[in-house]
Amino acid sequence: MALTRVNTAPSDGAIDDDWQGMLRALSLEPERTALPQLAEPLPSANLWKILKEAFGSSKIVSMTLPLVFHEPITELMKRAEDLTHASILNEAASLPKGSIERHVKVAVFALSFCQGNVRTQKPLSPTLGETYELIDKRQGFRLLVEEVYQNLQKDSFIDAMHAEGRGWVLEAVGEPRVKFAVTGGLPCIDIQGPSWVDCLTFADGETFTWTKMTVRVNGIMIGTQAITCHGQITIQAQGEPKRRVSIKFLEPSLLTSKVKKGQVEGVVEEEVKDQYLPLAGWKLQGNYHQAIDVTRPDKSTTRLWTAPSEPAESRYGMSRYVLQLNQYTDEMRMVLPPTDSRRRKDLRLLETGPIKQAEQENMRIDTLSRQKLARIGVGPCPAPRWFTATDDPIVRYRYKGGYWAARESGDWGDIPNIFAGPEY
Repeated sequence: MALTRVNTAPSDGAIDDDWQGMLRALSLEPERTALPQLAEPLPSANLWKILKEAFGSSKIVSMTLPLVFHEPITELMKRAEDLTHASILNEAASLPKGSIERHVKVAVFALSFCQGNVRTQKPLSPTLGETYELIDKRQGFRLLVEEVYQNLQKDSFIDAMHAEGRGWVLEAVGEPRVKFAVTGGLPCIDIQGPSWVDCLTFADGETFTWTKMTVRVNGIMIGTQAITCHGQITIQAQGEPKRRVSIKFLEPSLLTSKVKKGQVEGVVEEEVKDQYLPLAGWKLQGNYHQAIDVTRPDKSTTRLWTAPSEPAESRYGMSRYVLQLNQYTDEMRMVLPPTDSRRRKDLRLLETGPIKQAEQENMRIDTLSRQKLARIGVGPCPAPRWFTATDDPIVRYRYKGGYWAARESGDWGDIPNIFAGPEY
């Protein structure tokens, strides 16, 4: 059954030129094209030797892995990576409200999440109250993510995101649900998609919602580790007409030997007498690593999106967009709140080394986080700083405003130094 919105997306003001000055202020900072040189080579390690101890455990999310299995971004930065191709939303905002053309554009944006989801290293886990901001001057949007809830006993961790661009607002709530699975007789890890819910609202009021597909990590025991997307993703239009785009991820088998990794096909459906039926002639097809096309009832075909072919950096396989997520300039040191992920010394050390120092710093931050959660115990989790819990079945945490005004004034009030080190 489709989820239904009960509220609308807020923002700090009109989604127009009120923050263009902030974009211009950052335009003098050059984008980096590579990570800093490592002080020493990363040590080798066997992932399966560690994971087999927890095989079948219900608490995989809170497992602590050696830092060598991580990349130098946090889960909050990983959420920001979802907007790698936010320019698709700028294009969709210019299309007519209620049109199928806009709907399929939004579907392509939801699918573009898979294109960059190829790196197998794990992001660092955020602490409760940790935040991350991103201002993308090239695509013209800004976002804020906050770790809003943690409970070690329930192995529950929730982050909330609010992004606003040129004519659109994207709200998202993520609660990682990870489990071991077996495919082809070999163990793998499934990161279950329904625990990530996205809600997109355009300036004209049209709203779309979807939950992410399941992401599978293969090769954790033998062979090469690889990530693939599985299952189905449905992009639901809220309001009238009741329409959705359903996209399936095709998988190779003995009967479908010609199917290639990343291949998808989708249909546009509308509700007729309480059931969704395909609209004749509308079809999406392609490969999220290459390109996605739409076929219309007149049998014409248009390329909706072509995946970029930019080279990835060599150490982790990061795209140029991802390389910017952990960039930490002198200007950022002056304006970021004490809770921003970029202020984590373990992230800086993971980029530059030595890895042993990064491990020690990561352990210190993890210990502080667990001690804080232990003090909370079974009581209610402290209220987030920038988001508030709601009764909305889709957007369970909503941005309540104030962050960007505080950033502009430079007054972060009584926000604590959650990383609690003098060097921060």
